Amino acid sequence: MIILTDQELMQVAIDEAIKGLKIGDQPFGSVIVINDEIVSIGRNKINSSFDITAHAEILAIKKASKEKKNNRFFRSYNLCNMGTVPNVLRRHYFRKYK
Repeated sequence: MIILTDQELMQVAIDEAIKGLKIGDQPFGSVIVINDEIVSIGRNKINSSFDITAHAEILAIKKASKEKKNNRFFRSYNLCNMGTVPNVLRRHYFRKYK
C-alpha cells in the first residue's frame, strides 16, 4: 500500500476542486481517509445539481458511508480545501488550464 502524505492528499482534494471549476461548480474538494487509505473523494456540486446541500465534504461522507456500509468512521479524517484557497485555485486554473 502506498501511503500518501497530507500534502499529497490535499493535492487530491485540490485536483477534485479543479474538476468542479471546469464544469462551473465552486472550487472545493474533499478526501476521506481511513487507516491511510482514501475511501472517498468528493467535490462541491451545488451549482451543477441545484442542491444547496451538495458540499464537497458532505458528498464525500455520503459516498464513504455507502461504500463502507457504515456511518461511523473512527480514526478517519477529511481533508478539504477551503478558506482563501478557492481564490488561489481560480487563478491557478485560469493560468494553467485554460
